[in-house]
Amino acid sequence: VVEKEVMNVLSMKGLKFDDYLFNDGGETLNFKIREIKNALRYNPRIREVEIFDDRTAHIPVFQKLGDELIENGYLDNFKINHVK
Repeated sequence: VVEKEVMNVLSMKGLKFDDYLFNDGGETLNFKIREIKNALRYNPRIREVEIFDDRTAHIPVFQKLGDELIENGYLDNFKINHVK
């Protein structure tokens, strides 16, 4: 249900992306982390990730993830935008 609504809004705004990911009903934070790691695993040329999240509790978890990915050489930059 949400997927259709999101796609309609994106279409109205003329926004297109390479991929669209929608949570399958699992825990949101774990879903997002899994999908970030999958994207990097299947696209090793990605060197920079920028995310947007409105959940204050998720921000430090993403910061830790980004720091680890940079420290381990998977990324050069990881930016988090806290949407309020």
